[in-house]
Amino acid sequence: MLNHIEAVWRRLKGFLLPRRCYDSVAQLRDALCVALTALGARLI
Repeated sequence: MLNHIEAVWRRLKGFLLPRRCYDSVAQLRDALCVALTALGARLI
């Protein structure tokens, strides 16, 4: 039985975040924010 966060990470890694190398932490953070927003997260 998976924790809820494991299901979220599986969706993020498998579908919402492209498999690529990011040139900076800022680019990775931006991609992660877009993906989390697509899941319905409210970011502060």
